[in-house]
Amino acid sequence: IPYLAVVIFLQTSSGAYRSEMSHYPDEASHVMSALMVHDYLASGLSAPPLSFARNFYVHYPKVGIGMWPPVFYGVAGIWMLLFGATQQSLLLLMAILGALLASTLALFALRIFGTVIAFALGLLLVTLPSVQNATDMVLLDVPVSLLGFWSLWPLIRFFRTGQTRTAAAFGVIAALAMLTKANGIALVLVPVFLIALAGRYDLLTRRGLYVAALVVTCIGLPWQVVSFKMLSTSVPIARFEGVHLFKTLTFYLSVLLKDLGPGVSLFALLGLGVESVKLFRRSAGASLEMGGAASLLTAVVVFHSINPTPAEERYVLAAFPMLLLCFAAGVKWTAQILSQRLPFSTPETVLVVALFMLAFWGRSFSIPTLSELGFARVARLLSSPEMRDDSLLVCSDANGEGAFIVEMALRDRRPQHFVLRASKVISDNPWTPTQRRPNFRTAEELSAFLDSVPVGTVVVDRSKWIWEEDQALLSQTLNQLPAQWSLVLDIPASTTSRNISVYRRRNTLQGRGIQVRIPMKYTLGGELEVRR
Repeated sequence: IPYLAVVIFLQTSSGAYRSEMSHYPDEASHVMSALMVHDYLASGLSAPPLSFARNFYVHYPKVGIGMWPPVFYGVAGIWMLLFGATQQSLLLLMAILGALLASTLALFALRIFGTVIAFALGLLLVTLPSVQNATDMVLLDVPVSLLGFWSLWPLIRFFRTGQTRTAAAFGVIAALAMLTKANGIALVLVPVFLIALAGRYDLLTRRGLYVAALVVTCIGLPWQVVSFKMLSTSVPIARFEGVHLFKTLTFYLSVLLKDLGPGVSLFALLGLGVESVKLFRRSAGASLEMGGAASLLTAVVVFHSINPTPAEERYVLAAFPMLLLCFAAGVKWTAQILSQRLPFSTPETVLVVALFMLAFWGRSFSIPTLSELGFARVARLLSSPEMRDDSLLVCSDANGEGAFIVEMALRDRRPQHFVLRASKVISDNPWTPTQRRPNFRTAEELSAFLDSVPVGTVVVDRSKWIWEEDQALLSQTLNQLPAQWSLVLDIPASTTSRNISVYRRRNTLQGRGIQVRIPMKYTLGGELEVRR
């Protein structure tokens, strides 16, 4: 409960509950995927899953199931059935997951460092900038980190007892992590590193190790194959070579150093070395728990360094609890050395003081600010009965398009509006900033398309865009036809909004059917189409 209170306070202070849920391109996809699962369950499984998903996506084209595995979306969908399909409900879920991660760290550290230090480590974790960012948004990095940490418990027990069921439990949790996000694949490396570190090569003859491998292969791996095929056609995949490995490794090490600061990083490195050497030499006081933490830390950094997808800071979130354990071990070892020379100090006193002083040495504590984008105001306007149009087009960057889709969906009697993304219909592009394939060359061609749907409202974000050419062509089309389109709202750029213009068709073309086609050749190999 204390950790949950701290996380909710930090969320509130950052403005997470006041701003749209699209501060990172993936966030809106996770929200809409969870919302789709909620709606499917709420409908009583009213249609075949694929048919329901296709129809939902055509209305709200920001669903990510397929690119990402389904476990989190299932959990979030059930959560919203119980506590409401709202922004507040989803952020509370993220707060609980963040508090669970901190509580897991505290429980894991309890036997090693005692109550005071264990609680302090959990408190320190939820205040780290990366963890604050992860709990302020609906992202998959916190749940996959939580499952990764949970997998350590049965794995360490397997190393102690050799029981097959504990190894199988590790396999199940690792598979669930893989079915939450592909980052969970890093857990496959943990037993390998721990066997080498602890010198437990006898476990290679134990049946449990292969049962765990079978569970991971049968449950966790198939979805990764499907996801990779979809990602490889739309996301830049780097070639595995020494330059890539060096760049990604140094990037992730710099991320960890930046978030923890030099003081914590120094003692974490010291603790990592001390605990690894003690376990490798099987010295007195060697801790299998710390060996597991070192192995998970190494697995996360190594896996993401060799991963061919673009490097991002949030991918190594699972490393932070392990680094804090190593930090505490490093300070404890130093305190023990000092206590032999400074009889007026006790190891625990030195450790507690150092824990809080060094945690902020080299970095100042801050709460990230999540600014509003302005799309919530636009969605409120367009959801009113007098402004209702069946088909809407939004032109913005990935965050803006996602924010608008989420805000409309949360206000709709889903599925209601058809929301079209300019980045998908005006041009047709993979997820890369260098390739643009225009679908329309002239304003006349684009105008004919808007009439064919027909689109009743156009939302143009003049502050941000994916393709400048798309925005320019859309603006030209609207400006050339003043008798057909009128500007109904123009929000100037400010600290609480982007510069957003809303155009509405003067004659609403009532009686016309709706015909929506979404190109999906990079992921599904075809188009999604709905006629109404």
